[in-house]
Amino acid sequence: MSMISRLVLASTVLLLIARMTAVGAQTPLAQIRQDLISPWLVTVQGEDRTRILRILEVVQDTEGSYKLDANYGWTDGVQAIVRIELILSGQERRLVVRTLASSVMSVRQSPNGDFTGTYKTLRDAEKTVRIEKVSEEQLPQIVKELQAKMAARVFADESKDWGVPPRNKPRTDRYHAPTPRELPGARTITTMQLKAMQSQSPAPILVDVLGGSGHRTIRGSHWLSGAGLGAGAAEIERLRIDLEKLTAGRKAAPIVFFCLSSECWLSYNAGLHAIELGYTNVHWFRGGTAAWQRAEFEMMEAQPYRR
Repeated sequence: MSMISRLVLASTVLLLIARMTAVGAQTPLAQIRQDLISPWLVTVQGEDRTRILRILEVVQDTEGSYKLDANYGWTDGVQAIVRIELILSGQERRLVVRTLASSVMSVRQSPNGDFTGTYKTLRDAEKTVRIEKVSEEQLPQIVKELQAKMAARVFADESKDWGVPPRNKPRTDRYHAPTPRELPGARTITTMQLKAMQSQSPAPILVDVLGGSGHRTIRGSHWLSGAGLGAGAAEIERLRIDLEKLTAGRKAAPIVFFCLSSECWLSYNAGLHAIELGYTNVHWFRGGTAAWQRAEFEMMEAQPYRR
């Protein structure tokens, strides 16, 4: 074999080795993308609701470390963008997920492909978390089943029968006490029923009638402090003016009254007042802010209604 032939052969071999090395270097990232880019269901210990983590992209950061772009949030809510760090150590894969709410998940991949580990928020103790991969084809049916399961859930004693009979007249003392399960002339609704109503058109008018100097309430609600006190003419007249403004004079507008919990009469009284004023689509959210908070739905600081 001539010298030129040997040089050509050597160059060809070196080129092949370089290409194989390059392909080999790309293989881990390609494999990681294939394994991780997908929807994942996130289940936290002690929680009834399920989150979804949708991994969108994987890019290498440093040797043994990768950055993942993903959306994360409740399966029945909005998913926000989050950044995830993937750390490789030998055959072990570890994900560290930091959410916009400052929650942190630290999980390791099991032989079956799922990730398990810990979930920690700023205010709660550390909990166990599991992240399970699902396909895009499976996801719609899974979400449908989860939503059906959640629709049947109740929170914070909102459906508890305290043995108190319904009444047609407002209570005028001891407002913090067990309430009836039904309000005559109104529809009693649960947390999940109210959540479903919020996506309907027209959306319900949410009326918070808790007293006090301030509290957290359901986002989008109107705080009419004192609207559920007693049965005096002055209170009812003020409520008449407020409801007329909130409903633009529509007596059939859907209105939801709520206060603290199923042991709060203020919203029961306000519902009776509204019915007396001629409103025909009155709802009583018996569980109030306690049930809404327990379900971990969105809340805000209550602001007094500007009359």
